[in-house]
Order: sequence, then structure tokens, then C-alpha cells
Amino acid sequence: MSTLTTKEFKLKNGLQVIHNYKKDSKIVDVRLMFKAGNFYNSLYSYTPGTAHFLEHVVHEKTTKYTNKVDLTMLVEKFGGQRNAVTYGTEKMTFFATVINDFTENAFDYISQVVFNSEFNEVALEKHSKIIREELLASFKNPNTKAMRLFNDLAYKGTNFTYHTLGTEESLNDINLKELKDYYLNFFTPNNCILSISGDISFEQCETLVKKYFDNVSIKKNTLVYPDISMLVSKNRNRTQGHTLIQDKQAVVNFGGIGTGYNDTLSFSNLVLIRLLTWGSNSILNKKLREENSLVYNVAGVLISNEFFSNTYFNINTQPENIQKCLDIIKKEVLKITNGKINLDDLDKTKKIIQTSEIFNDQNIQNEADSIATIKLLYKNIKDKEDNLNKILSVTKEEVMESAKLLYENLNILAVCSNVEGVEYEF
Repeated sequence: MSTLTTKEFKLKNGLQVIHNYKKDSKIVDVRLMFKAGNFYNSLYSYTPGTAHFLEHVVHEKTTKYTNKVDLTMLVEKFGGQRNAVTYGTEKMTFFATVINDFTENAFDYISQVVFNSEFNEVALEKHSKIIREELLASFKNPNTKAMRLFNDLAYKGTNFTYHTLGTEESLNDINLKELKDYYLNFFTPNNCILSISGDISFEQCETLVKKYFDNVSIKKNTLVYPDISMLVSKNRNRTQGHTLIQDKQAVVNFGGIGTGYNDTLSFSNLVLIRLLTWGSNSILNKKLREENSLVYNVAGVLISNEFFSNTYFNINTQPENIQKCLDIIKKEVLKITNGKINLDDLDKTKKIIQTSEIFNDQNIQNEADSIATIKLLYKNIKDKEDNLNKILSVTKEEVMESAKLLYENLNILAVCSNVEGVEYEF
């Protein structure tokens, strides 16, 4: 499937390096991916939004480049792309993608931003305002409101918030001391994967990695990763919440807390969600859209970390149709639990997943990100090929088991609508 040739090596400071050679691509992508983000904000009682805030301020000034323009022009002057993303629940990525004539610029940029940043109070004040605007803009989206409400309901009584941007209140609480502590804890070479992909030889890769990363020292790194799977059992009671919006159309997230991505059911969980929601011929799109004209689209969301996951269905519908949609969703999941699965549909779903992986690999940034994610986070997957093979080998019985787990955990309902005071049965 992939046209990459992959080799790995490790530096003395613990930095794991993946070299993915893609002949004649003329592009080189350099990315560092960390175990960091929402999950660890909560796990170690950092203020919500700390990881995302840090993603902003590290670009302002480094030991080598005293201003942001000089730093970013390393990549952008020659038409390259650079960015940082705090996404999912437990990974943060910094990347630079350039034409291979400027490969060393990408190495220089990433090493400076990640391991040599010198952020200060000026950067803190500047980005506090910028992120506040980003946060307020996100509130205009009813789907974002529904997602936040779902998370608040799911993790009520715990310190997990899963608000990447934080809140208006938490932005006031983030301070320079906390940012520096987070930086020392997480931005350390033995907590990340360095992935270099594209038209770069192994010899050149090894030379540049050693030049820019060999002298990076391990910092504070006092993190431990406890087993918190018991969180799942805290969310068994059915709960629903409502946020008032002015839109005529309601946004509904309906689901629950499931198992993490290293669980034995992780592959069948993915196949199940795709079987139910991917494409116009998926089970729920047929029932909710084609047969009953209740929705324009239904999406299945599966957001996992090592220990647990959010699994929910996202629909946009008229408020008076919400109960009918909930009933249909539960009915169709129960059918699969009882073994009512069309094997042709199951096979088609797995082929759709396979095709989407092929499409994904046409973009070197997407492929590089997938390779780094598997290496950093997944204990039960060797590489992309192994991941796909395990998905394709999922059986009917495993999908039934995943459906049973999902049905038992359909206990959280987040509704954003212009109608208040309605209690839904689920």
C-alpha cells in the first residue's frame, strides 16, 4: 500500500527516529510528535488549555532566532508549510514540510521551536488575547457546543475536561510558571517521535538528525502514566444535558464512554462505527436519511486514548425529530448486537477503510503523521500495514461484541436546540 521504505534508529538521549524514504517525491516532511495534550492536562492537573497555549508561544522566540519572522521564514520563505497541532486527546505535533532543496531548514526550524524556545510574559499576554478570539469563534459553531456539552456530561466528577482551547476562565489562570513546567515535563526527547519522510536518503537523515538533535538533553520528565481505566465505570448512569441555541436545527451527540485504543476490541470498534455511519449507504444514513428523511447526515465519532474513548453519533435535525432519531440509533445498534449483520456490508465497510488509507497515503504529511502516531501511541500495532491487516481481519462476532459494548454505553445525550425543558428517553 505505502511506497515508503522505513528505517528506525534512536539517539543516546532517547529520541526515537523514523526515516521514511519516498523516492522522487521532491518533498521532505520533518515532524516531532509528543505525548501531550488534553489527556495529560487533566491527568496532571494542569489548567485546561495549557498544552494548546504552549503550542502558540513556543514560536515567538528561540535561542537562535530572536523574533518570530526570522524563525518562520526558514520554512515559509521558500514556499514550505509549517504548523503545530494539539489534537485528539494525547498528542501534539510540530511539523515543517519543504521542497527537498531546503531540507536542512526544516530540521533547524523544528529543533528550535521544540527544544530551544524562549517564551516570556510578552508572548503570554499576546497569545492569551489571540486564543481568546479563537475560543470565542469556536463558540459560534453549534457542533462545538454539543461536543463540549457531551464532554462535560461524560467526565462530570472527574478532572477531565477535554477542552483543547480551555475556557474563558482557564485562559486567565494559565501563567508563565505553569507553561514552563509543562514545557520541561513534556518537551523532552524521550517523550516523542521524530519522523522524517520524503525524498531524503537515510545517510542525509542520520547526519541532520545528529546535527540538530543529538545534543538535546532530557529535561524534567517526571511523568508517570497510571492505569485509569476505572474511569469508564464512573459513567454508567444515563445523563442528558441541554444548551440553548437560536438555530432552528438541533445538534445532538448521543453515545458514551468506551474502551481505549489498545483494547482487543479497538479494531472492531472502528469497523462498527464505519459500518453504521460511513457513506450514504451506511446503516444509519439509510435509516435516518434515506428512509425517514430525518437528517441530512449522521456522523460517527470515535476519539480514543490509551485507557478510554468517547464514542458518539452526531446528528443535525429538527427538535421534534430527536426522540425518533434516538430510537432508531438504539434499534440498529441492538440489531448488530443480536447478529443481524449483512456480511456483504461488513466486507464493503472494510474495503472502504482500506481505500481511505490509500487515499490518505497520497499526501506525504498525512502518511507521515499516521506512521508517527502508531509508533508513539499504539502498543498493539507494529506499523500501518499491520494496522490495516488487523482491521481487515475483524470478524462478525467481534463486531457483535463491539456493538454490545456500545449499546450498553449509550448513556450520554448532549442536545443543543432552541427548545428547553424536554426530557428524552434513551
